[in-house]
Amino acid sequence: MNLSFQEKSIWSVLVSLLVVFGFYFYLISVAAMTPSQGLGLFIFAVVALVVMLAILHIGIALCNIRSATQDGDERDTLIELQAIRISSTVLAVGALLSASMWMTDTTPLNMANAILLSLVVSEIVQCVVQLVYYRRGF
Repeated sequence: MNLSFQEKSIWSVLVSLLVVFGFYFYLISVAAMTPSQGLGLFIFAVVALVVMLAILHIGIALCNIRSATQDGDERDTLIELQAIRISSTVLAVGALLSASMWMTDTTPLNMANAILLSLVVSEIVQCVVQLVYYRRGF
């Protein structure tokens, strides 16, 4: 399968999000944590995500120097805008559901994690939609 630089970049974001935040949400769900422990784990996850993305993108750019220096064309912009439109809807629904947790007797840490989950899911949806549009044509 011959992937463009943009597709490889999207795959790296998708895999990084799934690995880092999959691990984060797994640990949050199985371990009883204090807010300070949860904050420490969150900071670790963000740093790990940034490092992983930097390494992957540097590797992709080094392997595709010519296409890495080119700007995206109109098709790339349209695909990105369509994916953002869909992922924004997912984020809005997730944020509303997270905000409605105040009616239950949940902790602020759980509400914050629900909002974070909404953000991560919307980013995953954006990546998946972009990959689908690149593969099937837009």
